[in-house]
Amino acid sequence: MKKHLLHDQINDVEEAVRGLMRRPFSFDGSASQIRLDMHEDEDVYSIHAEIPGAKKDDVKVELDANYVVISAQKKSQSEHQNSGHCICSERNFGVVSRSMSLAHDIDPTKARASYENGVLALTLPKKSRSELHRIDIK
Repeated sequence: MKKHLLHDQINDVEEAVRGLMRRPFSFDGSASQIRLDMHEDEDVYSIHAEIPGAKKDDVKVELDANYVVISAQKKSQSEHQNSGHCICSERNFGVVSRSMSLAHDIDPTKARASYENGVLALTLPKKSRSELHRIDIK
């Protein structure tokens, strides 16, 4: 029986090391980072962010000049059984967020967002640069 216990302990250590390699900045063992794809065109940023398990009403996007914050509340579901014990639970619940600074300011009046099948799609038009004005010196 002790061989099994030692073997299980070694497997636990190996899994922890693999987890650190997959998520080097996640110390609680949860995958709490929002993963995204971002593309830039001449006049717009396009972002697709994976937020599986979150409902549309629990996803928030905030824009401030060139700063974007995506956050979501992932709520747990009651799935308790009256007997037995949990063998494995890898689903994550709680708040997840991701923030980033972009090279250009965003025009918030033209920004668009949609959420479908756990993927948030953002279209963030760049704010047009103001023209340079010269002042005549008298």
